[in-house]
Amino acid sequence: MEGYPVKERAIRGWRKTKRPPLTAYEKIRIIYEVAVKHENQTDVARSHRISPAYVCRLYKTAMKNKNFMDEMLSMKESKETRQEQIKLTVTHLVESNTFIDSVDAVRYALPPNKQKRYRNWEIRHVMRNELRMRYKKVNAVSIHANSDKNRVLR
Repeated sequence: MEGYPVKERAIRGWRKTKRPPLTAYEKIRIIYEVAVKHENQTDVARSHRISPAYVCRLYKTAMKNKNFMDEMLSMKESKETRQEQIKLTVTHLVESNTFIDSVDAVRYALPPNKQKRYRNWEIRHVMRNELRMRYKKVNAVSIHANSDKNRVLR
């Protein structure tokens, strides 16, 4: 139309993306930069894309608890050992040709004293991402679905 301004497409501004949770090694690196290298907390926070308050909290807990670094590394190692236990159990089930229809099948195959420790999402994560195993839920089929008449009509 003449005389009216042309409507242009709105330009999107930069959107803040959510940062994934910090790993144990990143937390140790942050504490090292603040405590040993004596870098400014705001600069460290900006380089790791976290808030300065979180850097301050990490630094204070590390200074109060001298075993903080060891605890961080042991948490990481315990998670890795749990994943290895799940991998071993799943590979044993596959080698023995056991039918895995759900996460609970893997969970019950774990040693009895460790069944409660493992969560369903953790087992599913190991099966999906590390072992490249996926499954679909098996649906029950009614008995008359496999009659001669229904097989012919299929």
